[in-house]
Order: sequence, then C-alpha cells, then structure tokens
Amino acid sequence: MSQKNIFYPLNTHINSVRKYSLIIIIMWKRRSYNLAKPFTERKQMQQLHDSKKLRRSSWMRLLISTLPSIIFGVFTVVFTLQQNSSSRATREQDQRYADAQSKRAIFDNYIDIISERLLNPQFNRSDYEHLQTIRVKTLTTLRHLDRNYKKEIILFLYENNLIRSTLPIEKRLDLDGADLSDGIQFRRSITNRCILNHLYLSGVFASNILFDGCELEESIFDRSILSQSQFINCSLENSSFIESFLHQTNFHNTDLDRTNFTGAILTETTFFDGIFQQVDLTNADLFQSNLTDKELQIFFNTTKKNILFNTCFPNGSFSYIDSTQLVKNGGAELQVCIERSK
Repeated sequence: MSQKNIFYPLNTHINSVRKYSLIIIIMWKRRSYNLAKPFTERKQMQQLHDSKKLRRSSWMRLLISTLPSIIFGVFTVVFTLQQNSSSRATREQDQRYADAQSKRAIFDNYIDIISERLLNPQFNRSDYEHLQTIRVKTLTTLRHLDRNYKKEIILFLYENNLIRSTLPIEKRLDLDGADLSDGIQFRRSITNRCILNHLYLSGVFASNILFDGCELEESIFDRSILSQSQFINCSLENSSFIESFLHQTNFHNTDLDRTNFTGAILTETTFFDGIFQQVDLTNADLFQSNLTDKELQIFFNTTKKNILFNTCFPNGSFSYIDSTQLVKNGGAELQVCIERSK
C-alpha cells in the first residue's frame, strides 16, 4: 500500500474537522451577533430614556427655580389690577360725594340768599330790579343742580308766592329760559298732596317733566318746551299751553276741560281717558296724535264743543280755515299740514 493511501483517511478526517469547525465558528459568530444586537438596542433605548429623563429633570429644576418668580409676578399683576380698580372706585365715590356736597352747598346758598332778600323789609315784589336779581340767581343755580334740587327750588318759589298765575304780571318771577330738564318729578303721596294750582312756568325747558296726581288748575305753561312730558291723573282745568312744544307728551286720565292749546305743537301726543272738552286747539298741530273724531267732537252738536280753527288733525288734514289767523301767522300751519297729507 502506498503512503498516499495510508494517510487518505486521516486527511479526510482532518478536512471534515476543519469543515465542521468552520461551520461552528460561523454559527457562533452569528449567534454572538444576534445576542449583541438586542443588547445594543437596549443600550441605545436606555441612553435615550436617560437623556429624556435628564431633560425632564432639567426642565423640572428650571420650573421649580422660576416658579416663585412666576407666582410673585402673577400676584403682583393681580394685586396691581385690584389696587387700580379699588382706587378707581374710590376716586369715583369721592367724586360723587364731592359733587353731591357741591350741589348741596349751591342749593343751601341759594335758599339762604333768596330767603334773606324776601325777608328784607325793603324788598318790593313790584320792583323789576328786585325780581330780576332773583331771576338771575335762580337761572344760574338751576344749571348746576340735579332734578331733585330743581324740584325743591320750584316748590320753594311756589310756596313763597313768586311763580303763581294769580299774581299780576309785574309781580311774577319770570323763569323764561330756566333749565328744568333731567326729568323732574312731582308726585302725589301720603306726605305730599301735590297741590300746585295756578303754577306759573312760562318759557321753561322742561322735557321729560312728570306730574302725577297733581292739581294744576289755571296753571300757565305758555311757550315752554315740554316734549315727552307726562301728566297723569292730573287736573289741568282752565290751564294754558299757548305755543308750547308738547311733542310725544302723554296726558293720561287728566282733566283738560277748557285748556288752551292755541298754537301748541302736539305731534305724536297721546290722550287716554280723562276729560277733553271746550279745549282751544286754534292753530294747534295734532299730527299723528291719537285723538279721534269723537274726542275732538268734530261732528257733534254740544255746548262744550272744542275750538278747532286752523287745526292740523292727526291724519294731516286741516280744520276750518280762519283766514285772519292765517294772515297773522303767515299760513305756516296750513302749509305744513298740506305737505304731510300728501
């Protein structure tokens, strides 16, 4: 047997060992790689988690360190706003108090001065200069007062017999141009009977004035501005509203017997219930008021018929034309009503 054949089995065995060893090595490397891969990923995930945790920890430390400053800042802002609001409310309250005190002082000063003059033995009601001094003081004072003090001044003048229609003209206090706006209210109550008969308020500005349950017989409101005023449950018998402006005024359950509305503007005025007879509506403008033909007594024969000359009716039509009145007034009323009725 040759030497080659002797060593052939051994070589074969060695080659097999090498082959299997190589396979084992390759398989071990693959296994090692597979085992290492999850470990690497876990390590990376752990590092990422640690990084996020570190960032959160950093943010928490930053928040904790700045939280006192934030709280203090918010508290400062809120406290400042509250202080400003409180200060503003205090200033407004102080201002209202100061205004009230100022008005009270003006009113008291007026009452003292006028009372002193009325009690002066040398005061003469027939003296124009004496009444003119009171007029100027009254008109000036009324401009600075609210409606409650204005009401008190009117009652003061009425009680002192200065603004009554029963007086001769030269003895009446002329309040023409007086500011009686702001909704002055005269109401009947348990303590106030509101008896103001013969009240003289000619030429005053008294929009939104209210008379409720008052006796106003033979009172004079000639040439006054009384728009949107109210006369409720009142007696205005024989009173006068000559050439007054009574736009949107309300007469509710009021006695208007023999009231004079000559030349008055009564547009959009309402009349409910009450007595409406022998009323002088010469040259009056009743456009869009709620008066009916029956209330106006246009077609009724009665001794208490209303006076309707040159009267503009609620629908814009015109009553009997008195040419003498049209010449006197230039025919203005007729022209206005003709324009409206078109």
